[in-house]
Amino acid sequence: MENRWLQALNERLLRFNRSLDWPTYKANRAQVLEDLAEADVTNPAVEKGLVELARSGDGYLREAAVRQLRKGCSEAAWQVLIKCQNDWVPQVRQAALASAGMFLKTERLPVVLASLNAIVRLTGKSRTDHRRFVDQVGAFLDRQEHRPAVLAHFRKSRGPVAGFLLSRLLGWPQEVQAEVVRLSTRHKDAIVRSRFLAACQTQGAVGEEALRVLLDDRFPGNRQKAFLALWRRDLSSAERASLLPKTLLDPSGAVREVALWAARQSAFDLTAFVAEQGKGESLTPRAYLGWLHLLGSTGKTDCLPLIQAAFADSRPKVRQAALLAWVALSRETADAPTSQAMLDVSPKVAKLAGQLLRKGKVALSGTQLQWIAEELESCGDLDRLLALSLRLPYWERLLYLLELQARFGGAKEQTQIAGEVHACLQRQRYALNGQAPELQARVRRAMQQSGLIDVWRNFDKTIVSLEQFL
Repeated sequence: MENRWLQALNERLLRFNRSLDWPTYKANRAQVLEDLAEADVTNPAVEKGLVELARSGDGYLREAAVRQLRKGCSEAAWQVLIKCQNDWVPQVRQAALASAGMFLKTERLPVVLASLNAIVRLTGKSRTDHRRFVDQVGAFLDRQEHRPAVLAHFRKSRGPVAGFLLSRLLGWPQEVQAEVVRLSTRHKDAIVRSRFLAACQTQGAVGEEALRVLLDDRFPGNRQKAFLALWRRDLSSAERASLLPKTLLDPSGAVREVALWAARQSAFDLTAFVAEQGKGESLTPRAYLGWLHLLGSTGKTDCLPLIQAAFADSRPKVRQAALLAWVALSRETADAPTSQAMLDVSPKVAKLAGQLLRKGKVALSGTQLQWIAEELESCGDLDRLLALSLRLPYWERLLYLLELQARFGGAKEQTQIAGEVHACLQRQRYALNGQAPELQARVRRAMQQSGLIDVWRNFDKTIVSLEQFL
């Protein structure tokens, strides 16, 4: 059976909504406000009615409903108090702030934790400053009896909510900071770990302990920042030296670079450290990649046989690292492994070789490029052939693409090559008539044999003048 109070309230609301003139409207509203003052919020049905009334278009009714919801218990009531913090009526916002303070009871902690995302989002609203409300919730979470539940929620939280909780946890007493460090350094959100790292840089002994843990962080940026923060502290020479070996062998190039910088700033013997690793057999697979990078950084050509051996490894990542080390150590002899890498079974190794060519790190002769092209064509690898063609001068590349089309008969391959030719013509900067007569004749003959002139004759003339190929 419907609650009698709700029945009476609904009847008054019906008359209120049907008010046809201002005096009647005010009188009916006053009666509704009297009924709201007697609401028994402990009744779930009454609380639900107040939640709905808090969405009313009348500010007086919203204010009255919000004031009563301070006695509520449900998540719906708490969500209304959060939402009304941003109400367009100042009195409603003030009532919501006052009611929220009374709602914050220990027995309602699960409800508050479940709604933290909505609370944090308030800080992005522009209607008013919600810092007072957010700080009020933060102080509630800081209570000693609430700490276990808050820590448990922090462990599974993500994004802005985790960041908000972290800002509160860092202000907790020293006796609980060990647990805060443990949870923060192992948090699944890399951004949370990064924020914690930034806070640790000004937190004395606890900060140093956390920084050492973050040297093993899964995110390379955090490992790099943790190393730099520790290196800049007032450490002894022995302590600094202890930081270098592991960081120098880090799988991330960005981390290794800062470690190399630090090693060069100190008296660390990089050559001796590399020699201590022998042929790298005792290293883990990830550390082995870092060791190959160090071989290339030493400038010692004596290390080239070790790099050559690694380039023959069955693991693509090792071959990639070995190729980079080879180029860094001996660019003059790196053309041979780069040519071989262009034909590697691993697309990633071949892509790296192409990048080295494009950036000018390695130069290949015309003979080497022709050999690579013949090998790729023999195995039908059109994607790599097209990538290789980017190394050619403009008109030679256009001629190569046109001649390549005659050697690939598949419809898919024909369409792909035609697309490359079309893109190449869009980038044309110099007229064909300005080239050597022999090249002109070869390009015109290849264009006519390709049949593309007939395909494009009726369109795309704004992109390229086809008459130059006739």
